[in-house]
Amino acid sequence: MSVLGGKAKGFTLQSVPGSGTRPIMSKVKAAVFNITAP
Repeated sequence: MSVLGGKAKGFTLQSVPGSGTRPIMSKVKAAVFNITAP
């Protein structure tokens, strides 16, 4: 998963190991980062 915009644009985030998490769509990731952006 990578950051789509802002100061950290292009930064890759590490995923949590295990089967308790699932990947999310890019649209959802973009929406979350847009909401939480300072």
